Amino acid sequence: MNNIRSAFRRFDQWRRHHMASLEPLLYNMIRNDKARSEALLSPSEVNDIIIVRNNGRIGNMLFLIPFVRQTRRAFPNARLTLMLKWPWQGQFFENMGIDDIVYSHFSAKELPTFLKTLSRLKKQTFDICFTPFGSAEDTIISAQLCARNKVSFDSDKCGVAFTHTVEVPTSGEHAAILPLALLTKYVTVELGSDAHCLAFSDGERLRGKLSRQELCDPSQRCIAYFRGARGKKQLSDDTWHKLLKQFERVSPSPITWVEILSPEVPTPLREDVKTYSNKNLRELASFVSFTDGFLCCDTGPLHLADTANVRCYGVYTHTSPVRFGLLTKGSIVIQNLQAFDSATVERESDETLEVAASLAH
Repeated sequence: MNNIRSAFRRFDQWRRHHMASLEPLLYNMIRNDKARSEALLSPSEVNDIIIVRNNGRIGNMLFLIPFVRQTRRAFPNARLTLMLKWPWQGQFFENMGIDDIVYSHFSAKELPTFLKTLSRLKKQTFDICFTPFGSAEDTIISAQLCARNKVSFDSDKCGVAFTHTVEVPTSGEHAAILPLALLTKYVTVELGSDAHCLAFSDGERLRGKLSRQELCDPSQRCIAYFRGARGKKQLSDDTWHKLLKQFERVSPSPITWVEILSPEVPTPLREDVKTYSNKNLRELASFVSFTDGFLCCDTGPLHLADTANVRCYGVYTHTSPVRFGLLTKGSIVIQNLQAFDSATVERESDETLEVAASLAH
């Protein structure tokens, strides 16, 4: 299944490269200028906002959280609509003050549902349409919506679809922090320490705490890990055995390991470890938030743990920690497994090691 998905991604990359010159023509043809305003609205004029983000990957959804949270804080009295691709994605934005979540179902298979949803949205007039990542799907949708201001990043391909654009920073920026530049068109952005985090309910936090207590005595050190990853990012079982032993060798106290199992990873690495699984991703994140750390390759569950505000140990062998790094204070980026010194990681209990992005950036 992973090979099939990788093949589709390669085809999509080819498609984007060879058909890029046709995109501006398409956006010009479908652009809705009914309410277009060349003037940038003042914050007091903003009463209705839509954020458009169509993507099917967990990590990319989680990277949207800071923008959603900050938009809500910047415009506390505006009606806020969030457009996502699939219904399972809305769970990540619960308890964040969103007034409406719409699901596009943008795909060939779900084309009738998509067209019906788009037709309904086109009847509304928004004050601002934010398109924080500017993919082709996002731009196709945003171009057709009726909005006074349409705001995204400057692009030769997509820029024609928007009334206002922001230049993409030339220096490296985390994928979750970069979109906040769009908000600076209207307000000053001041991030809180929870800007990248899920908003758990009291019930979710209680269930997470009880699950942790069932698996590990509160006085014991509990570290969870997940072995799943896509393609070249995946580590061999032998490498995982060595990683766990490195941590055990330098830990100031015995570690109770908890392996997170899933349909992708149905059996544990070691017979002597506890296991945990939960199809409810929010409750999984809540459980992880009560552990003392989370070890994982750069994949969706790592970023889910990061949004749980737990100290993460992220293994980045083929991806950029500058763009896809960890945002929780004290988290660790491991880039070179051969040179990785777990003793150094344990000593740096309140600092980051090679962490490429932080909320203070």
